[in-house]
Amino acid sequence: MISAILLSISLFGHGQLNTSSQHVAGWTLKITRDPYADQTSCSLRKGRVIFERHSLVFDFGAGTDTDNAFFRLDGGAPHSLSEVKIEDERNGFFDNGVSLKDPLAGRVVLPVSAVADAKEVSIRLSPKYGPHTFDVRGLADALAAAKSAGCGADFA
Repeated sequence: MISAILLSISLFGHGQLNTSSQHVAGWTLKITRDPYADQTSCSLRKGRVIFERHSLVFDFGAGTDTDNAFFRLDGGAPHSLSEVKIEDERNGFFDNGVSLKDPLAGRVVLPVSAVADAKEVSIRLSPKYGPHTFDVRGLADALAAAKSAGCGADFA
């Protein structure tokens, strides 16, 4: 009986996922390794900012309309989300201008290439609301750590 239990543990224990987290420049990098499939998956976030598919996703909560949002980088000139829509489409977020996700999911998606050198991103959802400011410092260091951890093509 004991040998059957030990055999079961050795057979099924090898495929266990191994998850670790590290903090890099204010960002949380979660690394999950699957030894059975020989794969590594990762997630990167800082507060309500999530890295996904070469983009930063700013989460304002479900039910929030973000279609008319404007953003500023480090207090610079305002930019409409339409200015980055083509790159968002290339990253898989939109298809022919229609959100692939719920349009009221409360997310603003900005490609990393648009915010790479910024320290902060300020987003105003509409003229009714004041801007929300997000600290994005340390993104380059966090992406480099993800790449060195084997996180895959999204982090390259």
